[in-house]
Amino acid sequence: MSYYRQPPSRIYGVGAGLPPVTPVVKTIMIACAAIWLLQFGTRLVGGERFGPVAWDPSGVFGIVPWRVAHGWVWQLVTYMFLHSTGSLAHLLINMLVLYMVGGDLERHWGPVRFLRYYLVCGVGAGSSRTRMPRPSAPRARSTECSWPSG
Repeated sequence: MSYYRQPPSRIYGVGAGLPPVTPVVKTIMIACAAIWLLQFGTRLVGGERFGPVAWDPSGVFGIVPWRVAHGWVWQLVTYMFLHSTGSLAHLLINMLVLYMVGGDLERHWGPVRFLRYYLVCGVGAGSSRTRMPRPSAPRARSTECSWPSG
């Protein structure tokens, strides 16, 4: 029988019909939420007591290309768990996508293979980010931005 002709499985029990959160995805979601609360808390405490933020975790744990080049290689992993504190929606949308995509991958591949995939993709993205040249100042003229004629 074809995959597409099978009736939907009922392994999730009674509820909204949503699959349960898988263990690795749950751990990543909890880590991201806890680190977001830490970031948000330091932003609040630093902003109220000391004027500008006294200590920003993203300076140490976020990816800063010149620091990675000078030995701060842990940033290639830790940046994956940082999110913008400017909007809670940033964190929630990222966690929703992680739940929707990551849960299926973890159920299909298993927790070890999924975690390896998550970390390799994150470190690979961070590595490519550190190798990208810094954007130059915008100096485009109208002729450079127009479609070439003829």
